[in-house]
Amino acid sequence: MTDEQGGREHRHEIEIDAPLEAVWQAISDPEDLTRWYVLEARVDPESGSYWVSRGGETAAARIEAWDPPRRLRLVEEWEGDNPPAGIVEEWTVEARGGRAVLRLVHSGIPDSPTGTGSTTARTAVGSCSCARCGTTWSGTPGSRGGRCC
Repeated sequence: MTDEQGGREHRHEIEIDAPLEAVWQAISDPEDLTRWYVLEARVDPESGSYWVSRGGETAAARIEAWDPPRRLRLVEEWEGDNPPAGIVEEWTVEARGGRAVLRLVHSGIPDSPTGTGSTTARTAVGSCSCARCGTTWSGTPGSRGGRCC
């Protein structure tokens, strides 16, 4: 799918049998982020900074919207051109039938043969991978109760 910025866009949605607050915690709390997504994380809503390290890859973003437990919008601020700055991750959490619905829209992804920028969209919802060993499994954030190794 193409977004209004001319790049590609990924949209993912998954229902999770958990309270909204627990899902919000999984996407916004540095300690919880290291349980399912990255090796290191720093999140500071007051300064607007969001930083994660996936081992060989480090990403910094500006928090553009912080509305717990419903919405987190990040604008990536990479150094250099790989990938270019301006990729947007918008996470929303809503209640549906007693469950939480986590939606990720990852937009502004360069329209390139390598698909640069699609890692977050792929690993965030539906397919998780351990940042330490690379093991991948189907599930949701926190569905394995932490890292596999």
